[in-house]
Amino acid sequence: MRATVVTFTPGARTAWHSHPVGQTLFCLSGAGRVQRAGEQVQEIRAGDTVIIPPDTRHWHGAAPGKLFSHLAMSELNDKGEGTAWFEHVSDADYNATPAPVV
Repeated sequence: MRATVVTFTPGARTAWHSHPVGQTLFCLSGAGRVQRAGEQVQEIRAGDTVIIPPDTRHWHGAAPGKLFSHLAMSELNDKGEGTAWFEHVSDADYNATPAPVV
């Protein structure tokens, strides 16, 4: 398993991507956003844990106007394959209204 602390400046985000064995994000500070393909954007904050299932296209990054830091944990599959990268996240996807917190 690989664990990496990633810090995003306001408005920064990853491209769409997936992980063959999934990914776990533990939010360390600030406010961020995450979106799985076909779902609404979600706001995430320090202390939140996000579990991304295997082979699920998603992105994550800082919320507009906020700094954000998380611990990203993932691993290679038994073939040695890791992250698959796709297109950049559009401004429309990034700026979409987040899902209500339940």
